[in-house]
Amino acid sequence: MADINVLMMGGRRAGKTSVLAAMDQCCNELLATIPNLSVSCKDGGVNLTLKKNELEHYFTQRYMKNMMFTADVNPSVTPDTYTYEVNVNNRDSGYTLNFMDFPGEWLFSADKQDELQKMVDMSQIIIITIDTPHMVESIDEATKVGKYHSEFNRVPEITRFFKNAFQKSKQERMVLFVPLKCEKYYYRNKMNIVSQTLKNGYSELLSFLANDEIKELCTVGIVPILTIGGAEFMKFNDNGYAGIYSYVEDLSLRKYNPKYCEQPLFFTLNYLIKMAERNKLQQGKISRWFKETFTNAAKLADLIDCKETLEKLIETNPEMGFEIIQNPLGIEVK
Repeated sequence: MADINVLMMGGRRAGKTSVLAAMDQCCNELLATIPNLSVSCKDGGVNLTLKKNELEHYFTQRYMKNMMFTADVNPSVTPDTYTYEVNVNNRDSGYTLNFMDFPGEWLFSADKQDELQKMVDMSQIIIITIDTPHMVESIDEATKVGKYHSEFNRVPEITRFFKNAFQKSKQERMVLFVPLKCEKYYYRNKMNIVSQTLKNGYSELLSFLANDEIKELCTVGIVPILTIGGAEFMKFNDNGYAGIYSYVEDLSLRKYNPKYCEQPLFFTLNYLIKMAERNKLQQGKISRWFKETFTNAAKLADLIDCKETLEKLIETNPEMGFEIIQNPLGIEVK
């Protein structure tokens, strides 16, 4: 079984685990009728179920009678790894995706810096989860991003870890920026604001990834999601740290109904397929980690075999603003 490490990076309570819980549900629903591709959580599923239950709890009568709720900002305690097994054509020559989820507090904890840097260094795919309201609300005219964004989403710390990682090893990676909690902007047809503000809010990191030494190694994408579906950001609490959410006007949508949360996983698989195709054709320098991970032709064939299926699953909704902004492998988002 080949192992790929996917690191979830984000600030405290930005929603990393919520993404994984919603991804698990959305993925199961979409893949239920697909005969040749299966993706299943083999380790960590209990924690994801607990997180899903926590999110569904916001839609109980106890909360909904008040018409609003405050997002949980209690700190995480321990890191977790959620292992997904991917199989194609019901063969055993599958591979695993290890989604590593660490407490956001580690980004500014002095005694966790070395451990976290090792996690960054060993990851082939890095997903940066972004609390979208903190990024796009209360815009600072000087920076063109939300005044709470840099601190809440821990932008300087994340940028520093990336710079350290690429200084140590110029290996190929994919980086996905995943804005969460986009319901308000999606329902109001303002997802373009999310994309543009993201490019402002992560300008230093994006510029670093686009420099001449790295741009041919690093695929970069933007994949926004609706984390819970039935509620949207309303305002910040008095200290600007926690978001207060209200339920959407459409009564039929007032439920836990995440959307597009499977797309970071599908983009990850698409990236691996492109790596497999390049490896098969022997075009350009083959990444060392990819050669070591996929050591036999069967695994490469399995990846390429699910290309057509995956292309049907990758969301093409232009209203969401899915975008590959740095594309050395020529990945298509139609």
